[in-house]
Amino acid sequence: MIELNSLKEKLTDLYELSEATNFKVDGKPAKIDDVQELYKEKIIDLLDSIGLEDIYLN
Repeated sequence: MIELNSLKEKLTDLYELSEATNFKVDGKPAKIDDVQELYKEKIIDLLDSIGLEDIYLN
């Protein structure tokens, strides 16, 4: 079973990412693909934590 603090941290990270306004990758302004990849990584981590891997594996 997932620890509530861990879930809260993952959701907080995802929320903070949604509030960010100045994305940079390797010191350069991020492209849409870069930002999407950041979200995807966070969401997959969250889904793994709650046992819903089938959402992205299917």
